[in-house]
Amino acid sequence: MLAAALALSAGITYAQDDCGCDSGCVEDSKPKYVALSFDDGPSLKFTPMMLDVLEENGVKASFFLIGQNITEDTAPIIRRMVQMGCDVENHTYSHPNLTQIPDSLILAEVAKTDSLIEAYAGAKPVYLRPPFTAHNAHVAGLVDGKIFISGLSCQDWRADMPVEDRVTKTLARVEDGRILLFHDTNERTVEAMKTLIPALKTRGYEIVTIPELFRLSGHTPAFNSPKMYGRAY
Repeated sequence: MLAAALALSAGITYAQDDCGCDSGCVEDSKPKYVALSFDDGPSLKFTPMMLDVLEENGVKASFFLIGQNITEDTAPIIRRMVQMGCDVENHTYSHPNLTQIPDSLILAEVAKTDSLIEAYAGAKPVYLRPPFTAHNAHVAGLVDGKIFISGLSCQDWRADMPVEDRVTKTLARVEDGRILLFHDTNERTVEAMKTLIPALKTRGYEIVTIPELFRLSGHTPAFNSPKMYGRAY
């Protein structure tokens, strides 16, 4: 154990307890959780590839869908998300900056997407990730019944970002309770997940959906808050 090794190097010794660990060991056995989330889908090409990677690694994620991408063609992808235990959330209908459009359009963007997701996924979304994570108190008060979500992003939407950078930038900043924000709309992020997910597991993280993250943390996020949640605690 790290603490015991450091103590030993300093000439300090401890008696061993029943578990075989030095009683001076302070290794944290508390579970660590991160929520994996993806924006801008469903993509006919890349979302099935992403679901394959999740399934191969035995993990679930939260998907924030753009309403105009929800069609009869992508409906089987959404049903697969649900069957895998992923949750399906709202990322507006056409990806506008909600802080820069009229109230009537804000409400329409959210309501249209809610209706489509409820029709294809079987449940009305609770969580909303505003495009560009652009949010303010006015939007929060206008859109009823939503919890606003941000997340830790490595800017994987950039086409010029190498696969390895998507992994290393995330691992350098990840912490217990964080919501990780990616996009299931490009192959490089799909490839990055093949490395990132095992790396997170090796570091002791359990990968969960956003609703699971809040439940496991014991923290209840506020509806209609000007705060956007990028972590559970």
